[in-house]
Amino acid sequence: MKTETERKYLVEPALFDLKGIPHRLIEAGYYHESKAACPVAIRVTMNSRGVARICFKVGSGLSRTEVERDIEIPEATELLRWAPGRILKVRYSWDGWDVDQFLNQHDGLWLAEYEDEKAPTELPGWIDREVTGNPQYENSYLAFNPTPNPHLFDDEIPF
Repeated sequence: MKTETERKYLVEPALFDLKGIPHRLIEAGYYHESKAACPVAIRVTMNSRGVARICFKVGSGLSRTEVERDIEIPEATELLRWAPGRILKVRYSWDGWDVDQFLNQHDGLWLAEYEDEKAPTELPGWIDREVTGNPQYENSYLAFNPTPNPHLFDDEIPF
């Protein structure tokens, strides 16, 4: 098991240049909303290796415990089929950043994740604001609910 320390930000996509950034399609199925004690996610990542992973996360906010394992594609496909909550996104990754462009029911939502206890010393110009700890921006929440209105959650970050 490992502890994942991750900060999450809303992205202003008009200011984000995608040219030359490595990316991959991710389909994820969720069995419980983020309110659950242990959200379970099945992720199928479409890249040259065709990786499938099963993931258990415990906790919320800045740091949480995570267990992740590779599983066979046929198993993942079957588990995805039964998952009541789903998301589809394109992930762009570089220099410690993962930027997710959500598709389908969340088209237009962009979130960035930075895995480190400390916030970056200087945020890129395409960052709108931090939403770390806001459960309405957790993937496990988004899989079961509509896209949040970012203007409804302008309170302080709860950590």
